Amino acid sequence: MPRYEVTYFRGHDHDDWDKAQFDAVDADEAKQKALDVIPPGHRVKRIKPVQTVLPQNLGQDQDGYPVDPFGMRDAFDNLCEQADKIIQTHNTMEQTTKIQNITPQGTFDYNGKTFHKFDVILENGMVGEVNAMTPDKWKEGDECVVKEQNTTKWGPRLKLDKPGFNGGGSSSPKAPANNDVKGIVASWAVACAMQAAGDPFQKDYDSIVLQLARVALSARKVIKDEVEV
Repeated sequence: MPRYEVTYFRGHDHDDWDKAQFDAVDADEAKQKALDVIPPGHRVKRIKPVQTVLPQNLGQDQDGYPVDPFGMRDAFDNLCEQADKIIQTHNTMEQTTKIQNITPQGTFDYNGKTFHKFDVILENGMVGEVNAMTPDKWKEGDECVVKEQNTTKWGPRLKLDKPGFNGGGSSSPKAPANNDVKGIVASWAVACAMQAAGDPFQKDYDSIVLQLARVALSARKVIKDEVEV
């Protein structure tokens, strides 16, 4: 059944408006249902059909990828990029590497303590700002363990430790649990699918999200295999 969207406003105040969605057989029935949907004291401004897309109707471009009928590609790509950063951060934890280049960037005070800032380039290709409480904690050629890598509005940040140091516990690095990685990847796929599916009230929404999530996972695997490092 087609889905419609009604825009309505209170009295004659066009600044006090809202929207609602509902199903109707045709435009005539939509006009009647719109009056039942909007709150008392409000007036209908506009009724229009809502476009929804099913996976089987997406079609494919010349490269075999789903087309982008409603301009969702940018939002989809941004969401995927953010999720990939989360996955990359998770997967790069506990990597052992060496400092290739380190440049002092001054100091800052926090909670009554003075910290030293450094811009660091690691041999594994990671870059970012590293903070330390002493100016000589790190130097070029030092071996280090990457504990975290985060992207902030001030740029990339790294958290490094000396090899074998984990705050008094076992000296063996703890690898991320496989189930944790699967959970992150699954959440990424579902988020991408929900973004692409659109209207959560459309018919068979759950089935659409599941199918699109599988498309996202499949596409991610293909792209990862095609990427040359």
